[in-house]
Amino acid sequence: MALVSWLIAGKVIFSSSDCTLQGPMLQGVVLGKASSGLHHIHHQPGFKAAADNGSLVLNSDVSQETSSVLLKRNIVFSELDSWHFRLGHLSFDRMKLIDLSCKNQKNNNICSVCPKAKLHRQSFPLSNTRATKILELIHVDIW
Repeated sequence: MALVSWLIAGKVIFSSSDCTLQGPMLQGVVLGKASSGLHHIHHQPGFKAAADNGSLVLNSDVSQETSSVLLKRNIVFSELDSWHFRLGHLSFDRMKLIDLSCKNQKNNNICSVCPKAKLHRQSFPLSNTRATKILELIHVDIW
């Protein structure tokens, strides 16, 4: 969410050789160089960088607000996964019915979005409230 709100206030500029992420005051904050078709973000002075599970997290102060940018790298999707994303996370059984060149590929990846999208609501938060007397706290479903 921090990335989305940060990008709405600023902008990202891609060219064939580099990319620049600009904050709300249009100051270039991160410069990435293109290599082998990918834009690699390089650590800049004034940024705190930390690597975590194949991700690069950069923190910077932009007009007295701290913005966090999470950039995923080294992620390679199969053609079948790409079609799964393009078709709005269509189930792989349904994708077999479509005439795709990759429909005979085996899906070894687990989509993290699909189970969350099937939920109609978030689970209830844990409660520390405990009853001290009989019938003090009653749990019922009201339709």
